[in-house]
Amino acid sequence: MVVIGLQTTFWWMERAGMATGTRKVAMRLWNGRLPRRDPSALVAKLYAEENKGKAEPAGSQDMIGLIYPGVNRLTTTSRTRAAGLKS
Repeated sequence: MVVIGLQTTFWWMERAGMATGTRKVAMRLWNGRLPRRDPSALVAKLYAEENKGKAEPAGSQDMIGLIYPGVNRLTTTSRTRAAGLKS
């Protein structure tokens, strides 16, 4: 799977496949700005926060697309977690 990190100057339409739900969780979690930390740790934190208490967790591709810049190729071993990442 390939994900692309985008920076925009406008708000995405809800439910348009642009990680709007994940984006809202990240904005709340980090007050609108990503901390300067290891991106894989940020993905893990965001994944845990978004999926807290959910019986069916969301996939990690939205988190990776928001946190890692540019084009990234994911290798997955399960429906929810990336096993490998190549930027």
